[in-house]
Amino acid sequence: MFVKIEDKNCKVLVDSESGINAISFKVTEKLGLEVVPYPHPYKVSRINSTALEVNQRYFILVNFNLYKNKIWSDVVTMGVG
Repeated sequence: MFVKIEDKNCKVLVDSESGINAISFKVTEKLGLEVVPYPHPYKVSRINSTALEVNQRYFILVNFNLYKNKIWSDVVTMGVG
């Protein structure tokens, strides 16, 4: 799915099974998004890996088709392998 993040069109993966809203740290870097400290850091478990600490978030404007919303998205390190 493509969504507009700030003024950029981005291809995103939507996982309706996930319990959190998350954005990749690398995406925030590449798009130059301003992240803010998370008021209550927590850890996210990953399969076959150590838990990731969530200590930053980003207030994102989601805009696709007729749907528009602003949501907090936790910034996490994502990758394959």
